[in-house]
Amino acid sequence: MATREPITIKQLATMLGMAHSTVSRALNDHPAISAETKRRIQELAAHHGYVPNSAARSLKTAKSRIIGLVIPDIENRYYTTIAKTLADAAAPRSRQMMLSTTDDRPDREQSAILNLLEAQAEGVVLAPTADPTPETLAMLARLDVVQLLRHHPQIDAPRVEVADDYGLALSARHLVDLGHVRIGYIGNLSRVSTGAARLDGFLSVVGRDPETLRRVRICPPRADAAEGAFLDLMAGPDRPTGLVLGSARHTAGVLAGAARLGLRIPEDFSLVGYGDGELVPHLANGLTTLALPEQEMADACAALLGLIEPAGERPARFRPTLVVRRSTRAPA
Repeated sequence: MATREPITIKQLATMLGMAHSTVSRALNDHPAISAETKRRIQELAAHHGYVPNSAARSLKTAKSRIIGLVIPDIENRYYTTIAKTLADAAAPRSRQMMLSTTDDRPDREQSAILNLLEAQAEGVVLAPTADPTPETLAMLARLDVVQLLRHHPQIDAPRVEVADDYGLALSARHLVDLGHVRIGYIGNLSRVSTGAARLDGFLSVVGRDPETLRRVRICPPRADAAEGAFLDLMAGPDRPTGLVLGSARHTAGVLAGAARLGLRIPEDFSLVGYGDGELVPHLANGLTTLALPEQEMADACAALLGLIEPAGERPARFRPTLVVRRSTRAPA
């Protein structure tokens, strides 16, 4: 009697009308595949006596030479510093950096992490979204992860972060010391850990009474959103004489809004930014801002992934520095 050839994944996929990759992931108990789909595939495989290819499986368990970087966007100068540092540190060690941007969308984050798992990445530097999917959280448990700037309570991984509450308290205190009473705030979504910490730092100085909270605007880190928030904030009769920003991406929007209303900085209102970005050299008055220790934090990410030797003991949280220029002064 002739010996029956073992059934293959491709044949199973044809029987089920599914993609070859879906069947392969299900047979390897991949968290991105639903329980029901796994059950169907595994039952059919057992019925036909599917035997895994041990040689192929051993290849899949080997780590590649890929390091992942998953961030919200690449337009923020801070993230470009991280990307360049990781790429430069990876190259001499025959490693390659794989960059993905999420636009703060959990579905894109899940896809990026899945791609890294499939590529057998050695590790990933991740700025997590506010609401990672359960599939993303399960996949991250199988990777070496470094959380960057943001952190999520369900991700058990080391962090490289800024003391944002301390930094925004510095920004607000600077305006209070100059004599400002009506101080406004435009910051990132408080569902994100950094957004919550920055808002808390600001309010710790100016207070949390209803009048103060009316001068707070929370919006996505986009220029158009910040411009809309600024125009709304300045529409009232008691508009702020000083404004603190909680995101580097908000600066351009506020400048556009000021130009639209014909407001001058600092003659009509004082402005404290976040991050020493590309716009600073082009501001006529120079932007008073919180400067982040970008390179030190980038080096910390690389050290945690084993790409460089750590330079001494890494602080748990990096402190920003308030750089005072000419965009702030006492209220008129």
